[in-house]
Parts: sequence; structure tokens; C-alpha cells
Amino acid sequence: MKVTINGHPVDVTLDTEKTVGDVLSSLETLCSSNGAAIIGVALDGQGVPPEQIAAMSDRDAGTAQNLAVTTVTGDDLRDALAEMTPRFQALCGELEMLAVHLHSGAQGDALRIIQGTADTISDFCAISRFADLFPERFGRVKDFFVEIAPLLKDFCEAIQNNDTVLTGDLAEYEIKPRIVSIAQILAEL
Repeated sequence: MKVTINGHPVDVTLDTEKTVGDVLSSLETLCSSNGAAIIGVALDGQGVPPEQIAAMSDRDAGTAQNLAVTTVTGDDLRDALAEMTPRFQALCGELEMLAVHLHSGAQGDALRIIQGTADTISDFCAISRFADLFPERFGRVKDFFVEIAPLLKDFCEAIQNNDTVLTGDLAEYEIKPRIVSIAQILAEL
């Protein structure tokens, strides 16, 4: 079986590993000892969704041609999160202006800010989902979602109800302070 980690071949000798699960377990131990976590698995060129890993783990390792794993390290995650800091900082200024745009009839500018907020938070979610793999290092990132999730729900409802006062107030007085806070946290990582 050929094994790769992040696209790089790994010299593996199957001594005690009899199943694909055994090989994955050994790779997980290797990655963990190097400060990494496995975030993706492909067997014989086919991606394996997390819910199917247990089913394929019993497969005889000798019948598999290729096992590819993708990993992330705490430093990788820190670097990706750090790239979000300037976006969050820019978003803070935008959120201050949302109420002004809503009340002055500059709907195009308001929609641009709302879309930018959604895009920035969505991108942040995609990156930070790996924070749980390193809880001791990124626990405060998870706290951000606990605080902001109900506010975003209220924000969406205010937008849907065309409540421009509530939309502007939530943006400036509730969401913006949390964005400022997470930007500071990310800058300290």
C-alpha cells in the first residue's frame, strides 16, 4: 500500500497493521506526535466521508493500493486564522456604517455590507471548524461562535422583516463588538 500525507509519500512498512483501520491508527499516532491532526482520508483515490471511515477500517490493508491523508497543524490553523484579522478589522468599519446606509436609502451599500459580513463569517467558519482539534490553543475561537450565533439569527430575522433600525443596531452594538473581540484574539495567536 502506498501512503501519502498531504501529498507526500510516506515510507510505511506494514508490520502489525492488518487492516486499513490499523494503518490509519498508526498514521494518527504519527501525526499527533508531530502536532498534526488528520482532517481527510482517501482510499484508492476515493475520498472517505467521516461517517464511512469505520466501515472501511475493517478492510484488509493488503487489498488497498493507496491511502492518502490530509492533515492540519496548529500552526497551519493559526496562520489561516491570522489571515482573517484584516478582514475582520475592515468589517468593523463597515458595520458602523450599515445603519447610516439603511436610513439614508443607500440600499446597495447596505446590501454590500450585509453580504460582506456573511461572506467573512462564512469563511471564518470554514477555517475555524478545525479549532476543536486543538482546544487548548484555540478554545477562545469556539467561544466566539457561542456568543455570535444567536445574534446572527436575530440579524437575519431583522433583515427579513425589513427592520432597518434593529438591523443597524444589531450590526453596530452587538455584532461589531464581537468582531472586534475575535480580531484581537486572532491577532494574539
